[in-house]
Formats: sequence, C-alpha cells, structure tokens
Amino acid sequence: MIRLNATKFLRPHEQISSAEWLPKYVTMPKGTETSGLPFSLAAYPHVDGVLEAFDSSRVRQIVLQWASRLGKTTTALSLITKVAGTNPRNMMFAGPTKDAAGRVVGSRLYPILASTEGVRQQLPPEARRSKLHVKLEACQVFVGWSGSETSLADVGAFFGHASEIDKWDGSASDEGDSLKLFVNRFKGFPDHKIIFESTPTIKGRSRIEKMMSESNQHRRYVPCPHCGEFQVLVRGEQGKPGGFAWEHPETGHSDAELAFATAHYVCKFCEKKIENHHRTIMLRRGVWVPDGCAITLDGKIHGRAKRHGSDTVGFGPLASWYALTETWGSFPRRWILAQKRPKDLQDVVNSYIGETWEIRRSKSTPEIVGERLKTDMKRRVLPEWTRLLTVTIDQQASDGGFRVWGVMAHGLDGRAHLVDYGYNHSLQEIWDTQIRNPFIHADGGNPMLPHAAAVDSGWDTKKTYDFCNDHAGLLAIKGSSTDLAGLPYRLAEIERGDNAGQQLLMVNTDFWETDLQARLDERLPEEPESLSLCTGSENDTDLLEQLCNGTIADKMDSRGNAKLMWVKKHENEPNDLRDVIRYGLALAQAYVSENGGFPPRSGIYTQGKTIVNQGTQRPDGRNWNE
Repeated sequence: MIRLNATKFLRPHEQISSAEWLPKYVTMPKGTETSGLPFSLAAYPHVDGVLEAFDSSRVRQIVLQWASRLGKTTTALSLITKVAGTNPRNMMFAGPTKDAAGRVVGSRLYPILASTEGVRQQLPPEARRSKLHVKLEACQVFVGWSGSETSLADVGAFFGHASEIDKWDGSASDEGDSLKLFVNRFKGFPDHKIIFESTPTIKGRSRIEKMMSESNQHRRYVPCPHCGEFQVLVRGEQGKPGGFAWEHPETGHSDAELAFATAHYVCKFCEKKIENHHRTIMLRRGVWVPDGCAITLDGKIHGRAKRHGSDTVGFGPLASWYALTETWGSFPRRWILAQKRPKDLQDVVNSYIGETWEIRRSKSTPEIVGERLKTDMKRRVLPEWTRLLTVTIDQQASDGGFRVWGVMAHGLDGRAHLVDYGYNHSLQEIWDTQIRNPFIHADGGNPMLPHAAAVDSGWDTKKTYDFCNDHAGLLAIKGSSTDLAGLPYRLAEIERGDNAGQQLLMVNTDFWETDLQARLDERLPEEPESLSLCTGSENDTDLLEQLCNGTIADKMDSRGNAKLMWVKKHENEPNDLRDVIRYGLALAQAYVSENGGFPPRSGIYTQGKTIVNQGTQRPDGRNWNE
C-alpha cells in the first residue's frame, strides 16, 4: 500500500517562474546582507538574467564570472531549493575543497532549505543532517569537491552547482580534470542545468574566464540618470570619458579616505557626475546585453548575439560596484590601499572588479636585479629586523649528486634577505655548518639558530626522508604540480606506499614563482614583500643568472592540456638557487601560519645587549658604542 504522504510528489510540479517563486518561498540565510528577509530581486537586480536563463528550456549551462558580494552562491543555492520544492530530482553541489564544500552546505544551503515552506518538511532532524550528503524526502543533493574522484563519480543529477571553479585543483585526480568529472554527472538528464560560478584568478589559467569566452556572453548595462544612455560600469582610463573619479590632496597623490568620501561616477556619454543617491534606481534598471547586440535609450536590445542559440549563457564579468550594498567610494579606497602590495592589488582585480590578473613577464636582467637588491649587509649577518631564520636545500642528481642551500632572514611585512648560500655534497655537511651553526645579528643581539629547515625530496627520496626523520626540525619539501586549490602551501602526511605517514610540505609552485618574480622585478630592499641580497652577491653572476632563469610560458601539462606554466627561461641553464629562495619564502610563511605568528622578539634576544670587550668594532663594522 502506498503511503499517502508519498503521493504528493507524484503531482505535476508547480509551473511558476524562478523570479516569482524565490521571493515567495526563500528566506536569506545568516551572513548575507539581507539575512532573514525574502529573496529579493530589488536587493539583487542583476540576478534577473540568471533566473530567466535557468527557466529557459534552451539553456543547459550558466556561467557567472562575478566578483564578491553579488549573490552568486546564494542564487544558485536558492535554485537548488526551488528544484527540491517544485520538481524534486537529484542534484549536486561541488566546491574547491572538502572543507569549503561542507561549510557552504552547513552554513548556507541547510538554512535556506529549512526556511522554505514545502522543503523544510523534507529535511531530516538536525542531528542527522550531513554536510557531505543532503538527504531530502523526495530527492538528494550530492556534495563533491575537486580532487576527489569518489565524491564526483557514480551519481547522476539533474541540476548542479559548481562553486568557485577557479580554485579547483585541475589535476588532482588520476582520472582527469575534476570539473570534467563533475560535468559527467549530468549526462543522463537531457534537460539538465548546471551553474558554474567563480571570482576569476590568473589570465590564461582562469577556468571561469575560458568558459565565459565560449558562452553566449552578456554584460550588464545600466542607464545614466542624466542622459539615459546605457553603459557598462568600468574603472575608467585616464584621458577617456567614463569611470570612477575622486578628489586628490594638493600633493597630487591619492588618499584612500578622501577618495572614499568624494568618489563619484562619470557618464561615458554626457560626462556628468553620477552620485551615490543615483545608484539604486540606476542599478535596478540594468539590462543584460549579449555580445554582438546593442541597447537603445528605451532599454530595447537589437542586433544578433555572436553565439546566438548557444545552450551555454554567460553573465559577466560583473564587478562588486554593481552591488547595492556598496558605494562609489568603496572601490577607490580599496584600489589605493592595494597599490603597495601586488598580492592585494591582484585580490582587488579578481574579487572586486571581477577580472583576471595578468602576470607581467619579467624584463629584468641579472645585472638589473643585482643592482636593485644589493645591500651592505655582510654574509652570515642578520638584518636588525630579522624575526625568523630558515634554511632550504635543493638536491640535484648530476655530477654524482650535490646540494644547493640558502639561508634566509624573514621579518614583518614579508621582508626577506638572503643571508648566505652555497653548495655541499652531503646533507650532513649542511646540517653541521648551516642548520646547527648560529648566525650573528647586525645589532649585536644574541646569535640566532635557524627556526625552520627543509630539504627537497624530489631526488633520492627515501634517503631524504630518513635523514629528515633522524634530524629533528628538518622537514621534507616538494614543489606541487597542482595549484593546491589556491593555497600557498599544504602540510600533510603521505597516505600511501612505502613512505606512508611521512610529513611533507607541498609548495604551490605558481604562487611562489609569481611572488618571487615580483620581488625581483618591482621592489627595493626594506620594502614590504621585498628580497635583498648579502653584500657581494650583486657581483655573483651564477647566483643572479639562476635567480632570473624563470618565466611564464604556454606549455602542455602532464595530461596534455595547454596552460600557462612557470618554466626555465633558458632550459640548459640551472635555476637551483631560485628554487632554494622560493622554498625559503614558502617555508617562512608556513612556519608563521602554523605557529600563530613570528617568534616573539623577546624570545630572540634573551640576554640583552651588554657587550664585554671583544675588539674595537662589531661584526658589521660599527663601533660598539653606536
């Protein structure tokens, strides 16, 4: 006998547009700007095109290249709720990592499901709600993450949401790209729907940008409140009409707080000021216009889209300044504050403007780098600002095997200094002469032993692991062939094989190659995120040539996919010392992150600075009484 409470799912599903259904039934979860309020197109007017595409029988895939604070994840999760409430079929949500996927399901998806009449009743009790598998009475939401073949395989789904795909680890799976594994889950449903969304990352490597370029791409046009002309809101270029403008101090330099208070937008056509009080009405009147079409003053679209008829529809890039919760001043303040640090500037471009970051290929020569990074700091003497000391070792099989090592001092604001470097035949020699041998402080404080040391395990792996395990404080380190889901490093244990249980520091090669190149090309010693060299290094041709022997180029990865990769600029020349310094930067960040910060200065200078008569000068050449 069929139970009566199960027959409700046999009724024809409710025919209602998403734009009508979501505001009627869905309540925004905690953590959103409209927490506790119904889903509202008045709050997220730019979502209108996404909902229309979701309802269209011709559209299979929706691509969102959006910046932060625009509701891309909330919208996709709300549509999961609509499917569960109106036409229950199995679905899938997938994120860049297991933890990230679980957080979204636990803190955002479940609250939306629980707030929705008709769906709330399908949920199991709270104690039985898994973050990795959402079981409803009439359907299921499978949860997956990049790099996990198990979570992305052997299930079928009608609707899928792929979150932050630019942070997915493209080659973590032995079976292929994780995103391809995800897409394969929907082949059994001819009318399937998939939403791919992400803030973008690096130009040429961004998944979302590539998918956007292959879609029927739409840009968001809004009307000027003065002349009525529709236009895409842009940052603006000097000498061209349209874009952001703000007042400057008499010095001519931008001031972040003054920019925040005085910013406005300038119309591309009439060049009149568009103030903050114009924003709400203007943004709510926005229209998505496909590439190849134009829009008239009355908001009518004419022309033929370049990819007319495509079943993949893209929306973006869409910047955070389209969010009603922002003001015109929000962007210039962030832009000005980010200028001193390329990492912060990239974050503004990716997460606020919604565009890819273009890596500038190095034009520096060894001579230029040596001149820029030189100091008068003698070898084996630590700068006064030193708070952390690392030793990193690269190993090479040629010539019977040899080791290249570098000692680096690290301080606040990301400053780094090459204290000493060299070559040895054995790890034991480096242990005795560098890792267990103290270094002198420039200010006469106590000598310092290295806080962290690491050796590359890519060659002679078993002996390397054995040496690390026999010498406390020495860590195995290795460059990763993947982007580690956007993380700069990953400290983990090997799970399989003869070396199971071995601790290993995996280094994001792309992240640290980019970081090091910026230090070589753009910054001077003592600046934040800088690198400096001990005196005499500016004349060491071998060191400088190895430091400069790195570039970004189009290559085929191990799976035969074309992508931008860091490679040797001159294939037949070594870059061992470049690798050593890159490892040193990564090891320092890992040490600081894993230990809750730098060692306290009081812990470094434990005996004060009282100096007895030991000659007429300090090791750095200054008089003792200076």
